[in-house]
Amino acid sequence: MTDIDIKTILALCGVAILTVSANGNELTGCVAKQFVEYKTRGLIHCKFPPEFISVYWYDVDNSEAKPVLMYDRTTKTVTPEQGIPRINNCSTAGELCILQGIDSRDKLTCTVHGAKPSITLSWSVMIGNVKKAVHAHATIKPSTDWNVTFHSTGVLDLANVTTGGLNLFICSSKLEQIDHRKYSKVLVDMLQADVVNGKTYTDVFRERDKRVELRCSSGNTDNMYVWKKILSHSVELVSYGLDYDMIVAKRLQGRYEVKTDKTLYIDSAQIEDEGKFICISSDGINHYVTAMNLVVLGNLSKLYHNRPFDRLNAT
Repeated sequence: MTDIDIKTILALCGVAILTVSANGNELTGCVAKQFVEYKTRGLIHCKFPPEFISVYWYDVDNSEAKPVLMYDRTTKTVTPEQGIPRINNCSTAGELCILQGIDSRDKLTCTVHGAKPSITLSWSVMIGNVKKAVHAHATIKPSTDWNVTFHSTGVLDLANVTTGGLNLFICSSKLEQIDHRKYSKVLVDMLQADVVNGKTYTDVFRERDKRVELRCSSGNTDNMYVWKKILSHSVELVSYGLDYDMIVAKRLQGRYEVKTDKTLYIDSAQIEDEGKFICISSDGINHYVTAMNLVVLGNLSKLYHNRPFDRLNAT
């Protein structure tokens, strides 16, 4: 290392002192010793008390220089680890999710981690086409490291808000300073046990390899639905969604499709598609349940074509 390099490094190692003025008192807010890499952008990390008024920077290598006075005129932000609220038990934040097999004793929880400034979380429920705010327990906690960020949580007690059917809940994050408004949605299905027991199913007969249409009963204002297939000892999720956001289970994608009128289409029906299907449609208040038993018949055209030959052999 040359003498010039040493002088250059020493020149970069000047000491800066930060004094924070809060309520007339002076506080030192920086970590005592910090390091930066040569020829890279460096940051001096400091903590400000919530009530701070102004920031004074001093260059201690030049005692005659006036301090640099800085006011917090804008809001400084960092990118949250999760840009949108994450709802517990939902695999992907921001996408429509469905929760089944829960009841009014359960709670819904959504979170945002690593935000700065802090983000407020709130819950609402859709009633028809109206989003209605519901009371939830919200908390905001700061992180414990030097780069203080905030962890926000919103907990909704289902006992206070559900109608015992199919409901759409929305967790929203709010940060007014930068017009930050993002949300995640979850369908909560609490009809699973009720609709299976003692339900009367209408038989629907379709020929094998033909297209099947199963229609879902609904009201004029219904904007959410769920299709299920009732198995021997369990219930299989077929499709769920809203009028504008319809999701088919991955295993069934390709042959199964749902249109905007909530009709379920099965391309080229096979024997394994047979079974009991249930559709639940709701507007958040009223719930409509349609139950059908799909029976897939053998290829009737082939059966009819072979019948004369069978009779001839019998004579």
